[in-house]
Amino acid sequence: PARMVSRLSPLIAQAHCPCLVPGNNVVSYYLLRQTLFDKLVGPFSFYHWDNATQRVLHGIPAYRQAITSHYFRVVEVDPDENPAIYAPVTRALAASRGWRLIEAIPSGTARKPFEIWRYDPAAGQ
Repeated sequence: PARMVSRLSPLIAQAHCPCLVPGNNVVSYYLLRQTLFDKLVGPFSFYHWDNATQRVLHGIPAYRQAITSHYFRVVEVDPDENPAIYAPVTRALAASRGWRLIEAIPSGTARKPFEIWRYDPAAGQ
């Protein structure tokens, strides 16, 4: 967690979330002052409004829509925290314009690292 938190710290400070951070309790604990007013979204029970369908989405569709609409500014994906969202979220990030992989850190799951992504509008052009 220390490496992940130290890598997330400047990204969150610069991005001023909302940010998808599965270990948001850990991040909030270590970066309390920095994250006090930033919205950290965890990997459970996320809802997001879809302007195209005029509906509230929940779960995987909500994460996908939030990623493609650039609602999040920083996304940290942890295969150990909530394995069900790992593949759909990493695929959505890789397929969506403007997202850049900042770092992949080995995790407890083989061939599935912690990944830290940042939305960079210039990268999507």
